[in-house]
Amino acid sequence: METINTYLKEIQQQPDELSNSVQKSIILFAKLKPYGSFEELMQLLTKSGFTKMTSEDNIYRLLVDLVGGVGRHTHISDKDYNPNELQMGVEIEKEHTDNPNIAKEIAKDHLAECPDYYTRLKKIESECNHSI
Repeated sequence: METINTYLKEIQQQPDELSNSVQKSIILFAKLKPYGSFEELMQLLTKSGFTKMTSEDNIYRLLVDLVGGVGRHTHISDKDYNPNELQMGVEIEKEHTDNPNIAKEIAKDHLAECPDYYTRLKKIESECNHSI
């Protein structure tokens, strides 16, 4: 926790905009304490002089940036996708996230554009590995 406090003092002294400082603090907290609670994060931000409104606004902005464009097809039932493709997609997208729900959202977005996306991806990867 001392590392976070030291970092917060440093960024508060920099001429960055307030929102950049809050966002840097949120990112650092997430990296150093990936399973920390929302309450712990809010306590840290409040202790550092950030208001609850500013903090929550920046958490929302970061989340939108993080998953922007992901999950455009969550309203479509899993049954509307080839189950093998969807399962393959979830496993492959876990390269980008530890959250299986986000992995499924990414997979559904790809499959909505191309129903055999992951079969094609495996073929391309296989061809590329043979050429090395």
